[in-house]
Amino acid sequence: MGKRTIFFIALIFISGLMVTTAGAIPVIVGFNDKSHPEIVQPYGKVTHSYKYIPAVAADLPEQAIENLKKNPKIAYIEPDYEVEALEETVPWGISRIGALSVHETGYNGTGINVAVIDTGIDYTHPDLAENYRGGWDFVNGDKYPMDDNGHGTHCAGIIAAVDNEEGVIGVAPQANLYALKVLNKQGSGTISNIISAIEWSIDNNIKIISMSLGSDYYSLTLKSACDEAEMAGILLVAAAGNDYDPSVSDTVDYPGGYGSVIAVAATDDQNNRASFSSTGQAVELAAPGVNIYSTYWLGGSTYKLLSGTSMACPHVAGTAALVWTAHPDLSNFEVRAKLANTATDLGASGRDTLYGFGLVNAEAAADVLVTDNTAPVISEVSASSGSNSATITWNTDEASNSIVRYSTDKNSFIEISDTTNIKSHKVEITGLSASTLYYYEVESSDTAGNTAIDNNTSVYYTFTTLPQDTEPPVITNVNATAGTNSATIIWNTNEASNSTVRYSTDTGIFEEKSNPTLVTSHTVELTGLVPNTTYYCEVLSSDAEGNTAVDNNNTQYYSFTTSEESSGTYIYIDSVQVTPSSRLAGKNTFVSATAVVTIFDSSYIPVEGATVSGYWSDATRDLDSAVTDSTGKVTVYSDEVKYKSGTLTFTFTVNGVSHSIPWDGIITSGTGTYSS
Repeated sequence: MGKRTIFFIALIFISGLMVTTAGAIPVIVGFNDKSHPEIVQPYGKVTHSYKYIPAVAADLPEQAIENLKKNPKIAYIEPDYEVEALEETVPWGISRIGALSVHETGYNGTGINVAVIDTGIDYTHPDLAENYRGGWDFVNGDKYPMDDNGHGTHCAGIIAAVDNEEGVIGVAPQANLYALKVLNKQGSGTISNIISAIEWSIDNNIKIISMSLGSDYYSLTLKSACDEAEMAGILLVAAAGNDYDPSVSDTVDYPGGYGSVIAVAATDDQNNRASFSSTGQAVELAAPGVNIYSTYWLGGSTYKLLSGTSMACPHVAGTAALVWTAHPDLSNFEVRAKLANTATDLGASGRDTLYGFGLVNAEAAADVLVTDNTAPVISEVSASSGSNSATITWNTDEASNSIVRYSTDKNSFIEISDTTNIKSHKVEITGLSASTLYYYEVESSDTAGNTAIDNNTSVYYTFTTLPQDTEPPVITNVNATAGTNSATIIWNTNEASNSTVRYSTDTGIFEEKSNPTLVTSHTVELTGLVPNTTYYCEVLSSDAEGNTAVDNNNTQYYSFTTSEESSGTYIYIDSVQVTPSSRLAGKNTFVSATAVVTIFDSSYIPVEGATVSGYWSDATRDLDSAVTDSTGKVTVYSDEVKYKSGTLTFTFTVNGVSHSIPWDGIITSGTGTYSS
């Protein structure tokens, strides 16, 4: 997945353990009954003794770990894994989940304590300062959990940015925010600090914990801490993860994968699952997580667009705060059930592995009476026509259905409708008479049944169809490119028309691939082809009036030959080429970079269909994943960085290649620099 200005933070596990300067290894020691730090202390340094679970965090030499495992009072010793950060306007997500409607009834999250376990919060930010109530910095060991990364501030703004007529507004704009900083400036931290933050929450009357973080690895100690918090009455919400892999059935990160935690997937503004969003049985809810505008720390009071399940998680945490203000007597288990039972079902009917129970619905979950008596406002009505068809478009200020009534005499109207609730409306009319004047009006009704009709002040809008079109499209620029098992056929037409390719290996029996969309630039992808084989093809395009053009290269047919199937025993990264570029925006210069990664097999044949994963470092930090084309190449894009002076370095490191042929496992980086 190539990303532009996209930053994930859902905490990805870093393979390998941290090692202290003294050679000791950070671990968590769990006991069978109660905690016994005195057993561990002689072997190394006990860094934390937990209050609610029988465990301690410690730095121990490797031999000491082996000796302690033999002690009958010790149940387990697990690594203290290092983790690393992934990533007044009303943001679209706040509107989408119905939070504004709940605000109108007087419920804003007042009095609900929400802990953000993350990189800290910029508690001086004008959109957050009023709701900030305190916290703790577990990285530096003090009571000043100031964000020095930006991610925690962004999540906090989604939950509870103040409604103060500037900046943005949060889901629960009067909730109490607590910052529990467990990640440092680089976005790195440990599971032991997360456990400490959860215990702090139990001791400080926190109602909701929001954790836009996660790990691929199961920690028994972290699970125990989450379970204890749940039993203490806390609702725990976590990001599901940004690790979608079509070849893996379950990619949900922990703590989202624990039964005591709500795992939240991400959706875009079309209510589709975000391409990066993890899937699995533990996914419980979905929430907006693409291009979310919120508060940010960047050496000052700023705002930023970010994407990730990290952004989806706080939408659910904020919604839970609204539910609790509307129904203060509910338990955390009852609030969790309300969130699930009132979610807007997406994807397969019922709970599924992509969206869980569906899109969180604040209005339905809060269960408060919201009266809407306002009809949609219709604007920008227009029509375009062909010989026998017309397209009517208009906009509304709220999601509503689409109806067009048309007639040749203003009396006998024909109606076409679309029940989809949208803001940008488009209705296609077919079967019209050529060279004819038509009158029409448009209508839209919102979900509350309020209806608006626009008939151009009773004189009706008009369009005239064109004279009958009997000319077929003109096809030009036919071209074919082939991979091992696929091919792409492209061509142009002088008018909008559909796309069909017929193809065969012998010009005898043809297979057919079509796309009914009317376009002038045509692309048809053929898949399931045989490697190292010559194919013959012709292209067809029909316009809206049904006039059809066929181009078979003057009966000789166009041809292409698929590539030879890889015979290599392994694949490898041939190169990573990083190229920075800049753009001007007013007086500011913004710099980003592209990385072109090339994958070959051991026979030096380009590998098509390999999933390449990696991360950007130095000037920017984000993750990227994409699939190689027929040339074995894939291009990914970094976030933009505001250029001030000196030299900016962009580094892209490929740390994963997935394909049916094994990868040799050699991690490879490429670097590019920019200076004015």
